[in-house]
Amino acid sequence: MHFKNLNGSYFGATSTTSYLPSRRYAFNIRGFSAETRIIARQRRVITSKRTTLLPTRESHKRSEKTLPFSSYPSSAKDPVNLQNSYERPEMAGTPTVFVTSATGSQGSALCNELLKIGWNVRATTRDLGTPSAQALRAAGVHLTVASSWDDEDALRKGIEGCDKLYLCLYPNLEDFQQLPRQAALITRLAKEAGVTQAISSTTLGSFMIEEGLEPPVTLGPLFDAHVHCKKRVEQNVIDGGFDHWTILRPCFFMANFLEPKIQFGYTETKRGSWTNSLTAETLLGLIDHVDIARFAVAAFQDPTTYHGRKLGLISEELLVQEAMDQLAEAVGDGRSIKAIFMTDEEIAKAQAEGSWLVFASETCVRYMSDYTDLDELHRLLPKLTTFREFLERENEAVKETYLS
Repeated sequence: MHFKNLNGSYFGATSTTSYLPSRRYAFNIRGFSAETRIIARQRRVITSKRTTLLPTRESHKRSEKTLPFSSYPSSAKDPVNLQNSYERPEMAGTPTVFVTSATGSQGSALCNELLKIGWNVRATTRDLGTPSAQALRAAGVHLTVASSWDDEDALRKGIEGCDKLYLCLYPNLEDFQQLPRQAALITRLAKEAGVTQAISSTTLGSFMIEEGLEPPVTLGPLFDAHVHCKKRVEQNVIDGGFDHWTILRPCFFMANFLEPKIQFGYTETKRGSWTNSLTAETLLGLIDHVDIARFAVAAFQDPTTYHGRKLGLISEELLVQEAMDQLAEAVGDGRSIKAIFMTDEEIAKAQAEGSWLVFASETCVRYMSDYTDLDELHRLLPKLTTFREFLERENEAVKETYLS
């Protein structure tokens, strides 16, 4: 098996284009919100103070540099692969955010939230013709083609004119030097472009290697390398010279139990069990990727309050069996899903064999609650999403994952 771009097993896993085999899972797993789609169809940008009409389709014909703006993915006749960017009119005086990994679960959710408040959004994609890229451009995201996060010229073009940066990159398990190198390039280009605020989304595990915060167990070599890699990404943002910075450290993604993330270590739940390295008394910190996006928007809108903060993000804490019971109930066919808890000996064996499944090879995950403050998170952002609410919202994806 090729492990180069696997994410779902880690704290704060990010989703990549490879996780999006069809449109039904692309955005917030199932698509941009109805409000955002309506905004796109009406060619409007809704702000808290006013409604401004975007130029009509006809106005785009006057510029050879722009493509028709549509509320739906482009048909084959649209020349999406004949140039290296898709440009749309942007609102002067409105903040512009460069979002990395925009076709992933976090990135697409953030694009959605930013568009709902009328902000400009820029991102990159490897191919303008993919369904996920077309959905982004249809919603109003300004896209630039970049072959990778090492494509300096394309990144410079994409970041040009942006005020804010959202940095969320996925790890390469074969090269833990790659991620910090790419983060250094992106943050440098952002600073050169005049970006004044940066937010980095990494992993809750970063807390575990900070002085005085170490868990009472030793991290396995693979996970230790991973969190040190993520910590270096964070440091690029902290040292980047931005006026304001914030570090978001998500815990276990609710979406890990649904397609497409379930393919990376969690398909056992489809067979009625989940073998894990937690305990029956351990609280599992669950995060909804849409809540991550909401925290990012809150920080972008209030940079002073969030400046210099490192926030461990969860939406809800549940006992593992409680989470499995709610998942089984959401499937709705009478099944049960049993939580199976590994012994320390079984965990040590998995770790020695080089397992990349953090929640089936690390005892450190039993200490997640030490790094989060749910009361403080509710104070900052009321109405966080419960796991039950997430499963209700993603009902179609639940059915597709477990019943198809």
